[in-house]
Amino acid sequence: MGKYSMKGSAAFDAGVDKALARIVERVRSTPFEDDLRAIVLMGGYGRGEGSPWVRDGEESAFNDYDCVVVARPGLASGRRSRLRSVLQALERDLTAELGITVDLYLHTPESLHRAEFSLMNLEMRYGHRVIWGEPTVLEEMPEYELARLPLVEGTRLLLNRGKLLLDLVRLLRDGAPEALAAPEVGEKAVKFLMKARLAMGDALLMALGRYDISYVEKRQRMHAALDSDLDCPARPSFEIERVAEEFLQAVEFKEWVDFSRYEVAAWPEQLRQLLPAYIQFFYSFESVRLRVGMRDREQHLLALPDDEQDRAGFRGFARGFQQLGMQVFRPSMRWSRVHPRARLYGAMPLLLDETSDLRPVPGLLGLPPAAAQDRAAVEERFYRLREAWA
Repeated sequence: MGKYSMKGSAAFDAGVDKALARIVERVRSTPFEDDLRAIVLMGGYGRGEGSPWVRDGEESAFNDYDCVVVARPGLASGRRSRLRSVLQALERDLTAELGITVDLYLHTPESLHRAEFSLMNLEMRYGHRVIWGEPTVLEEMPEYELARLPLVEGTRLLLNRGKLLLDLVRLLRDGAPEALAAPEVGEKAVKFLMKARLAMGDALLMALGRYDISYVEKRQRMHAALDSDLDCPARPSFEIERVAEEFLQAVEFKEWVDFSRYEVAAWPEQLRQLLPAYIQFFYSFESVRLRVGMRDREQHLLALPDDEQDRAGFRGFARGFQQLGMQVFRPSMRWSRVHPRARLYGAMPLLLDETSDLRPVPGLLGLPPAAAQDRAAVEERFYRLREAWA
């Protein structure tokens, strides 16, 4: 095991070290250096489970560099806003310079202290590496109990990975044949398909009460789930064997990204095979989360507005009203009570199935009923709202 990955070499670690040193240098060279307390690496590299990308015998970074920039306490809102703008510009510069996406999330001690119990914050709290500054800075976050991770975080994960599958659906529908056959397009598609399979496995482990942030531990727990007769009400809802098998294959891909081992050109057929399984898995997971026996869209849309895990509260209602105005009360008053991203949970599986009837979707996304005839416009609306809410 290396410093940043399970299988990467010392040369791989050195390359990541160099990139991280450049990120630290650029962040600290801004006019806001005196306002900073720490820079924290999260995600796969932060846990030591990042992905080496093997090309022509050499290893390079495959994952994005996800970094949290922690500012000093009591930073005035105006200065905090300017710092955030500087970091956003720096993200673009560093992404271009390093050839891989760099994300810089701004936090203050105050925002860390009140950080919600989410999958992202759980992984940040317990799976990170401080690359500059105060080593214990994230101890100001709440203590999260893994066993109490809300199942809605699995739905949120499936939503975001479903968006990647929708990217591929649109590409397959609208792309020119020569573009679809390009190796870089195939590699991107395989990456997205693997992310979707990982999400299904993660959500399955959540439903079984066996989730962990470490893929080493998750792999062991998935094997245990296959080898035992679980006394778990979730088990009958899932094709555990298929989900587990594809999850373990995706973990193997994540640990050592070598596209020469995969039929990259076959991604359209792989997508066609995965889509119905992904949609059915999503409804099965939702039936467990919402505690409602349902396996189709009608039952799902009826259950979502009564979700106790994802109540809107005033801030959630305000976010929905900001984007939708009075449409926040459509398709019924009940929808104003849940977090607006519940609308995306209802829309996503319908958009993934190009044979589905889209009539329920415009009401969810604040569009007129006639928009159901324009799938591309509904998809664009979905993308915009996901950026705002997910």
